[in-house]
Amino acid sequence: MNRPPILADLGRLLEEPLADALSPRYGKLEISLLSHTSMVADGTTVLLLRDSAGQRRAVAICSAPAAPDMVRRAMNRAREAKAILGASVGAPILDPLAEGSVEGLSYAVLPYCKKLSEFRAVWWPQRALLRPLILDWLARVTECTTRGAEPAITHRDFAERLQRMASLKPLSEGLRAAAKWSAARLDDGAWTPRHVLMHGDLWKGNILIRPANGVAEQWRWRERFVIIDWGGWEIHGYPIYDLVRLAQSIRLPARGLRSEVYRHCQLLGCEPADAKSNLLAALGHIHLNLEHLPFGRFAHIADNTLTTLERALAS
Repeated sequence: MNRPPILADLGRLLEEPLADALSPRYGKLEISLLSHTSMVADGTTVLLLRDSAGQRRAVAICSAPAAPDMVRRAMNRAREAKAILGASVGAPILDPLAEGSVEGLSYAVLPYCKKLSEFRAVWWPQRALLRPLILDWLARVTECTTRGAEPAITHRDFAERLQRMASLKPLSEGLRAAAKWSAARLDDGAWTPRHVLMHGDLWKGNILIRPANGVAEQWRWRERFVIIDWGGWEIHGYPIYDLVRLAQSIRLPARGLRSEVYRHCQLLGCEPADAKSNLLAALGHIHLNLEHLPFGRFAHIADNTLTTLERALAS
C-alpha cells in the first residue's frame, strides 16, 4: 500500500485477524470509520468495532504508510510506562485486545472508551468529577517516579535545555530571561532538579472514560478514566509541564493550580519558584524533539504555559 489506507482496505485486511481475536467475545463485528488523520503524513486511521447488537466494543488503530511502525511502537511504550507505574498508578493505561500488522502496517485493538463531551452542559459536571481524580493521579505519578540525576545528566537534561531556551531569539524576552534565571539557580546550587515520568501531551483530548457496566459503576470515575497517547512519554522526563498543560485543558483556576504546584514541589523537594525552572527545562527538551510540531506552535505553547504558571504562583 503506497497511499493512505481507506476503510475498504482496512476492513478487508483486518477482517480475519479481528474476527480471530474478538469474535469469541463479541460475535460478528461491524467495522466503520471513526477518524482519519490526513493532515500529517504519519496520521493514523481509527476504526470503530460494533457487535451484532450495535454496541461499541473496541477501536482498531492502524499506522499510516509513512510511519508503518508507529502503532506498534506506541503500544510498546504504553506497556513500558504501565510497568514502571505499577498496577495501581498504571491502571488508566489501556491494555490492547489484539495487535499485529497487515501489509506492513502495524495496528492495535483497544477497548472502546468515550471521549469527554464537547457540550458545556455535559462537560462541566464531567470536569467537576474528573479534576480531583486526575490531579491526584498525576501527583502519584510524580511521587512514585521522581529520581535524582547524575551531574553529567543534570548538565545535559537541564542546564543545556535551559541554555537553549535562553538563546532562542524568536522566543519572547520574558521567557528567555526566565530561562537565564533558572540556569543561574542551577549553577548556584539553589535548585537541584529531579526527573519524573512525563506523559508529554496530557490534555482533555487524551483523557477517555470507560463505559460503565451497570448503574453502580456510573459514578465510579476513579476506576473509569483512561489516559491515552503514550507515544511521547519520557521516563527521564520533567516535572510540572504535564501539570500546567492539564490545568489549562481542564480549566483549573489559578489558585487551584498554585495548590497543585506546591504539592508537586513538596514531592520534588524544590522551592515553588523552581516550578518555572522545571517547566522551562521541559520546554527546552520539547524544542529538541519538535518533529511535526511547527516552531510557531511551540513558541505559543512555551509562552502560554509559562504565563499560566506565573499567574498561578502570583495568585
